[in-house]
Amino acid sequence: SVSVSRCSSRSRIRSSPGSSNQADPPAGRHRQMNINLTLVVQMIVFVVLIWFTMKVVWPMILGPMGEREKRIAAGLAAADKGQNELAQSRDRADAIVREARERA
Repeated sequence: SVSVSRCSSRSRIRSSPGSSNQADPPAGRHRQMNINLTLVVQMIVFVVLIWFTMKVVWPMILGPMGEREKRIAAGLAAADKGQNELAQSRDRADAIVREARERA
């Protein structure tokens, strides 16, 4: 009598290591991958990736960069204005000191 294990998993059924369901190629012949098809598919995927990057990702990067550029420009303009006001204030202070020395 042969004992049969009752298992609910079908993964327990395996073929022997040397056998396969597919026919092996004759000796000396190997299966070759079609390099042209692979290259074409990779080029198509690359083009789709570039298109997706330009349409979706690039605007998401450029938007915040534009806002940052405007903030930096405004900050530089404010710094220049502050430098000009400081120079004018120094000139007025020097003029007041000169006038006070002349009166003394």
